[in-house]
Amino acid sequence: MGCERDPKNHGAWKWPLQWKFDRVVSVRLLDEVNPPLSAIWAHDRVRPATGSGPERLDIERLYCDSAGSFFRYGEPTVRLEVLIDSPGWMAWCIEKPFHPKQRVFQETDSAGKPRLRLVIDRCDEEEIASRLLRLGGAFTVLQPASLAKKLAATAAAIASRHA
Repeated sequence: MGCERDPKNHGAWKWPLQWKFDRVVSVRLLDEVNPPLSAIWAHDRVRPATGSGPERLDIERLYCDSAGSFFRYGEPTVRLEVLIDSPGWMAWCIEKPFHPKQRVFQETDSAGKPRLRLVIDRCDEEEIASRLLRLGGAFTVLQPASLAKKLAATAAAIASRHA
């Protein structure tokens, strides 16, 4: 996780970002000290960790809001609720969680077939979209509506390339 200086505002820093190590292509050591949290762009999820010791960012908040790989503090989070109707994918979603704080509920549909309701209270929409796409057509997005539209557009683009 890291933060970059804001070139437009002297002495200020942008929101913290989280990078995956497999995507880092270059590292340059700096002799700068970590900025105080007051220098980082204001956002309701950028806050200090509780406890004694030096001031530091509340990392737990990052992982609670994120699905885990490229969450940006500056982006709004969404509440995700999906129904999964494939037994194989239902088992996979339980065994390999999308998110450490996801909740799953086993239900049956009106015809008595089993399904899984997956709920994540706060997650990054862009990231969760890519994770859901691996389920193929085995899921239905209940909320947010913006994610359902994004996935429909992605599916249409894929279909048009392979028609």
